[in-house]
Amino acid sequence: MHMMDKPVADDAVLLDLRGLEPSPERVLRIVEASVRLDVRRIVIDWGGRFPWSLDTGVRPRPVFPEELVAAVDAKAAGAGKRLSTIVRTLLPEGYSGRDAYRHIECARTDEGAEWQPALEKLASDVVEDLCSLMPTLGDLDLRIAEADRRVLERVAARAGLTCRCAVEPADSDDERGEYLGGVEERLWRTGHPAALGARFGELHEGLRRWRRNAWLLVGALHEDLVSAALDPACAARGLTARGRLEECLANLDSITEAFTNAYTGLAADGAVDRFFHRVRAPLREQYGHLWARAQTMRMRYPGETGTPGSIEPPA
Repeated sequence: MHMMDKPVADDAVLLDLRGLEPSPERVLRIVEASVRLDVRRIVIDWGGRFPWSLDTGVRPRPVFPEELVAAVDAKAAGAGKRLSTIVRTLLPEGYSGRDAYRHIECARTDEGAEWQPALEKLASDVVEDLCSLMPTLGDLDLRIAEADRRVLERVAARAGLTCRCAVEPADSDDERGEYLGGVEERLWRTGHPAALGARFGELHEGLRRWRRNAWLLVGALHEDLVSAALDPACAARGLTARGRLEECLANLDSITEAFTNAYTGLAADGAVDRFFHRVRAPLREQYGHLWARAQTMRMRYPGETGTPGSIEPPA
């Protein structure tokens, strides 16, 4: 039996914490409900927010408190469940862009590289970090490249951990997964006992539809602008996607408000704002470029592409 996704065996429940981050209190409530299920393993995907101590100067995003990780371990152990964790990359998020780890990155693709011992040390540090906060950890569910997997398997075996390798479902990291999903939606969709009454699936589906439409309008406005640049007759017909894109961007405010209300008391502090920044920022950047190009088009074809000032400058 598994309730959260397809990558784990039937004797496990996967608690996927990627996406819109839950509060620590909410994570504990989810775990408390999960350990009562008739499963042998509790598999945690920390969603890039595990509190790594390999380099305390690297904290690329809000992380879960160490106390929470330890409490999850204790609850699983107290219920007699085997605790597992997903490992998606040997080099934790935020480390790969730092000069100190650049050589290790090279060693990851060349087992004979001079820095291969450093890669082994990194794998050892990763396992030590996991085990220090989750002392009853039994398994690592690996979603990593083969070269990294071989290194991590050797290190994990020395620590008495079992490595499991599973294939991701096809839609795990698309718009249904990490980017626009969240644990509340996954709980709601699978009927997990920790699911709440709010229809989180419908909220996220609405956001996906909005995002798809917004990017289609960005593409349409690009096409309008290019056509107008190539043919003044196209400019005379106006930039038809412009107003629709402006209206679409304005509509995000109501979607954001609905998410804020639904996730009150469930999401971490500032999580909804951070979540929507990732959705909004790329579109606002595109809108800014398109706005500038539309203004230039107006100057080139005055009176043909709309009334000056009808486009609001990007915020």
